[in-house]
Amino acid sequence: MTGGLGPLQGLGLNGALEWQIDEVEKGSRLTLTYRVHGFHPEGFARLASAVDKVQADQLARLADFASQHEY
Repeated sequence: MTGGLGPLQGLGLNGALEWQIDEVEKGSRLTLTYRVHGFHPEGFARLASAVDKVQADQLARLADFASQHEY
């Protein structure tokens, strides 16, 4: 996936979201990596924590959903 996601929408930034799924002994491990490039006059420190929170919340909801369904 590409683009400014979550709190980055509407800013002059470009991001690439990568999902990696690995098989582990008791199921699967999902790793999410989001790399953002561009310029923001205030820097990225404050934005990084907001983006991290949004993505962590989304992954938690996905984990809850997956734990309730068998594949």
